[in-house]
Amino acid sequence: MNPEYSMQVKRRGPITLFKTVRWMFRVCTVALLWGSLLGCTANTPSSTVPDSSPTASKEEAPKATRDFNYRIHRYDAQTAWAVGSNPANTNQLQLLMTHDGGEHWQDVTPNSDFPVSSDKITSLDTLFAYVNPDRFWIIQMQDQGIAVYTTADGGVSWNAGKTLSVDGVVTGFSFADEQQGWVYVNKKTGLGYAIDEIYRTENAGSSWEMISSVEGGGIPMDGEKAAPSFANGQVGFMGVSMAASEPTLYRTDNGGKTWKAQKLMLSKPIEGSPHLTVLSPSFLNEQQGILPVYYDMPGTNQVKIIFFQTTDRGQSWTEGPDIEASPDAFQLQYDFVSLSEGWLCTDRTTLYKSMPSWTPIFTAASEKIDQFDFINSTSGWAVFMKDNKHLLMETKDGGQSWSALSTSWY
Repeated sequence: MNPEYSMQVKRRGPITLFKTVRWMFRVCTVALLWGSLLGCTANTPSSTVPDSSPTASKEEAPKATRDFNYRIHRYDAQTAWAVGSNPANTNQLQLLMTHDGGEHWQDVTPNSDFPVSSDKITSLDTLFAYVNPDRFWIIQMQDQGIAVYTTADGGVSWNAGKTLSVDGVVTGFSFADEQQGWVYVNKKTGLGYAIDEIYRTENAGSSWEMISSVEGGGIPMDGEKAAPSFANGQVGFMGVSMAASEPTLYRTDNGGKTWKAQKLMLSKPIEGSPHLTVLSPSFLNEQQGILPVYYDMPGTNQVKIIFFQTTDRGQSWTEGPDIEASPDAFQLQYDFVSLSEGWLCTDRTTLYKSMPSWTPIFTAASEKIDQFDFINSTSGWAVFMKDNKHLLMETKDGGQSWSALSTSWY
């Protein structure tokens, strides 16, 4: 089922008979001057031309159709954030926030210089973190490092922490609560190894301390590590990518200071030692989490994706339903609202849902699915790309159909 596009949605007030007749008179006058046969009769369809005079009825501003090139983060049905480039200055970061389900968006970017283009970040997602609608953070890239800005009143006012000098690329940024957060920095990546550092704050980002590094012995060197995720202030995990016969996860129980390997048990052994990519888990709450693993299947032209689950804060992981995908244009996107209900896309075209096995529910025609974010079984948003333009879309039936979400900007 193809999504419905409503590129320009306008809400108009009542049009008076006087305005309609005046418009028809103007059109007919112009037509007579040019000698054209316009047929200005009672059966002629009428159009409306807004009156700019002071007595004209006031109309609501048209909904914006500008490029929605943002990364969306939904908190609930009403509250969400969008992080992207400012259309007025594409070199600057813009943080938008909505409190009415996406109908209106407000610019809550701190009043400072926030460059987008930088060799110190991997994606826009690594610049933003939140724990509730009042408390969220955004990273400012600087010549000498990074500064973390925080707000406790929903973006009305901001405070900047001390500049954190980092020698590398910021690949992760997260908070477990209003005080405890982490910045993950990759200094160097080689064949089968990565040199990384972890910085931690316990005062909402006012100051940061490096608590662990590969060079200091706290983080194992083996494998390319994903940015860590935390179930709470102490327990966290890092996915590891390496050539192996079984997937490996690194775990910390002291807030990221030291990490130890944790093996994941597969129901069927993997032939040979393919390159296993283990991502860091996403936690639904302090106990429940989802952990993706994927690898090229030996002897086939397919990628196998397995989602592990935990119900005990990562003490144990259970293998869930798997799915095979083509390696062509492979780009893994997923989102879960519970352990049994999630969505998956591997090629920016077909959306799958766990039912509990993975079942295709939507295939885009000429669009590409850039991102999606669900808050429950039925309500989801997505960013589609069509004709080089990003569109904010919504679904009310769990992803089976999509329509354009019209928005205003202020």
